[in-house]
Amino acid sequence: LHDDLVMEFPFGADVGLPPRVEGKTICSGLFQAVVHKLGLRFAGIQVYGMADPNLVLAEYRGHGAFNGKPYEQRYITLLRFTDGRLILYREYVDSKIVENVIGHLSALSG
Repeated sequence: LHDDLVMEFPFGADVGLPPRVEGKTICSGLFQAVVHKLGLRFAGIQVYGMADPNLVLAEYRGHGAFNGKPYEQRYITLLRFTDGRLILYREYVDSKIVENVIGHLSALSG
């Protein structure tokens, strides 16, 4: 991971995701916290190269649960690399699924 890593969540504001998170420590902490709280496991990972060799598009599914409710999500993530290290992680998810299972992401802090 690049020290200047940025995570962006273009459709996450309605469920409590900040539109942009900056810094390797903060970004990795956020990712790890969400994965841990939901017990997320990822599957069906497909990676697509782009015209720009520093960009990759990934499509995958996440499976987990929150308070006994199953969490099944599809993700599309744009990844940008600089000097071989991830510098941009832009995640697109169905925020209605987040809302239906978790509500507002502040519920994960409890």
